[in-house]
Amino acid sequence: MRPVKSWSLCLATETLSRESASSQADPRFLPVSYSKPPLQITGKITATPNPVPFGEEHVVISWDSSDEAGAELRVSTSRDHEQLVSRGRSGSTKIPWIAHSTAYEFRLYAASQPDLPIATVKVTREVDSAEAVLRELAAEVMSGNVDTALSRFIAVTVPRFVQTGKLREMFPIWERHGFHVTPVHFYQPLPDTQSLPETLWHEPSKLVGIEMNDRLQLDLLRSHFPNFRDEYESFSTRQTSEGSRFHLNNDVFDGVDALVDYCMVRYFQPRLIIEVGSGYSSLIMGEAAAKNDRCSLVCIEPFPSDVLSKGFPGLKYLVTKKVQDVDVNFFAQLEPGDILFIDSSHTVKIGGDVNFSYPSSTDVIGY
Repeated sequence: MRPVKSWSLCLATETLSRESASSQADPRFLPVSYSKPPLQITGKITATPNPVPFGEEHVVISWDSSDEAGAELRVSTSRDHEQLVSRGRSGSTKIPWIAHSTAYEFRLYAASQPDLPIATVKVTREVDSAEAVLRELAAEVMSGNVDTALSRFIAVTVPRFVQTGKLREMFPIWERHGFHVTPVHFYQPLPDTQSLPETLWHEPSKLVGIEMNDRLQLDLLRSHFPNFRDEYESFSTRQTSEGSRFHLNNDVFDGVDALVDYCMVRYFQPRLIIEVGSGYSSLIMGEAAAKNDRCSLVCIEPFPSDVLSKGFPGLKYLVTKKVQDVDVNFFAQLEPGDILFIDSSHTVKIGGDVNFSYPSSTDVIGY
């Protein structure tokens, strides 16, 4: 077997040599150079949701291209009209201007082939009869035509979502648009306001467990707080040009509340004030802290105003977090004579700041 294989190999080699020699003489056998064909540029584009249902304000257009040079996303509403929407090899964008009577064709162009779309998607709004009627009704509401008849219509239709078990399905849709719908029921967190007794609003609370210590409070008002009269009488009664100083007549934290707060900080001379929340109370405590020798104000505020972000006299630093996201041991730095000032949402709710502050932060400092 080996001689046969060796002979075959030699024969093949000899044959190739003859063909090679003949190719040099015969133009039919001139060598040809081959190159790899260019890679095909691909892309994809999607629209979600599509068609856009009633009540949805946006459609999200997402795209991706294999062209390393990038891509362009364009939109066309007619044969001769096309405009640029975005650029980038890949990405996504929210489109809020999809009208119910127009079909929008979104086209993806590769940067290397700018005249030929590599992917398209056509976006429309739902246009069936029920949707059209609801859309017209919504347009009336948006134009300000809200009256008793419409309120009755809502009162009749919304309970059907609850009674037919659709509440779980509809709740996230309504929440996404900025409101909650909850039934009036004993086991719901919101009370039936019609069943609340009038005494709830007019009868003074007994303040069980709180020692008001009226004698000491009156002594502070009569004998000690007047020592700071020249200071608090110097507060402006209108907003200052700089905007970062406390002023009276602010309709938020004003009058006796604000002045007592100022005088308490000045009189008790706390080393540290931690305020949960912020506002005019922060400004006036900052004024008092700046007057004291060694006093620092720290504010915990997840949504700070420009004034708070820029800082003002007396403010040591800002913690830009929800209080429930702050380590509870943060409050352990408070010592006897320091102040924990809680001025947050004032709302008791699951996972809320008030539920965290009482008792979590107060437990740490021993209250």
